[in-house]
Order: sequence, then C-alpha cells, then structure tokens
Amino acid sequence: MGLLRKSGFGAPKTKIKGPIRPMIEEAIRILTQQQIALNIKLSRIRNYDRVLFERVVQHYQNRDLRRAKMYANELGEVRKLIKAMTAASLALEQIAIRLRTVKEYGDFARDISVARASLDLVCGSVPTIMSESGEAFSRLNEIMDELMVNAASTEAVGGGVAAMEGSEEIMQEAQMRAESELERTLPKIPEFDKKGGLRERDGCWDGLV
Repeated sequence: MGLLRKSGFGAPKTKIKGPIRPMIEEAIRILTQQQIALNIKLSRIRNYDRVLFERVVQHYQNRDLRRAKMYANELGEVRKLIKAMTAASLALEQIAIRLRTVKEYGDFARDISVARASLDLVCGSVPTIMSESGEAFSRLNEIMDELMVNAASTEAVGGGVAAMEGSEEIMQEAQMRAESELERTLPKIPEFDKKGGLRERDGCWDGLV
C-alpha cells in the first residue's frame, strides 16, 4: 500500500491558492535542489566505497589480513553513512511528493504537520551533511514554520502524535528502501574469522581463497 494512501488522504479538496501556494512551490524547489546535492555527495562516497572494497580484496589476496580487516572495518562505517544518506535522499523526495499532493488535493493542516515533522527527522539523521546546506535548510524551515502558522489559522492542525506517526512512516519507508538498494547495488562486506578465513563468502570472493 502506498505511503500517501496509508496516511489517510480523503476525497480531493480545493486546490491551495493565494500566498500559501508560492511558499509550497518554493519549499518543493528547495527540497528538490537539496536532494540533487545530496545525491552528488552520495555518488562520491559510493566511489570511495569501491576504492575501500578493492583495497580489502587486494590485501586479502596478498594475505595481509591485518590491513584487509582494517579496510573492511572502515568500509563498514562508510556503508552506514551511505545508508543514512540514501534514506535521507529518499525521505526528501517523499516530503516533496507530499507537498505536491497538498498543493493540489491534500489535507493542508494535517499534511503540512507531517511534512514539517519529517523534515526534522531527516535533518537529525545526517546533521553533518545537512549543515553544509545550512542556508537552504534555514530558508526551508522558515517556509515550513510559516505554513504551519497559516494552517493553524485556517483549520485545526492535526495532532502532534498523528504528525509524528506520519513522519515516522516516511522515514521507515525511506530506510527500508535504502537498505534494499544497498543490498542490491553494493558487494557484501567480508567478515574474517580468527584464522583469517572468510566467515561468509559472497560470489565476488570466489577464486580469492
């Protein structure tokens, strides 16, 4: 079941008009730009991942197990960062989709609350990466805060619990998709036993032992 359907969208409502609409459009534009920037960083880190993996293979072939383990451990830390950044990128995409739906058909008050809470979770998940785009995210936070004020003045804003549940759904789906993508696109990190053998062999290690 799709994320938007699970979040309780009812019958289509009147399109958002007036000064609120340009703010939503600006927020969508910033989200899209930041997702692109994040994906560029992610591509660079994936290249570094490949370099580290090749070092593990090289040192294992040379029976330099100490260095092979050292690079394998570093590779594990890089994979954690890749997973967090991939999930953040997917979540930014989901938030932009949510805002597009709000702009055309959505429950403005409830879904702005969900989008705002989701953005907080994304920024908290990779703060170092997000801090590099501080000005853009500062402006995005200003827009979201203003939209929240508008929502509160026009209709009853969805409760904090409902907003948090919706934002957690977005992050959980993004994390699951990120994990699936990593498993599909990156080779498994080798694990060595005390004797220097591989605990669990992946196909890419055939012929190396």
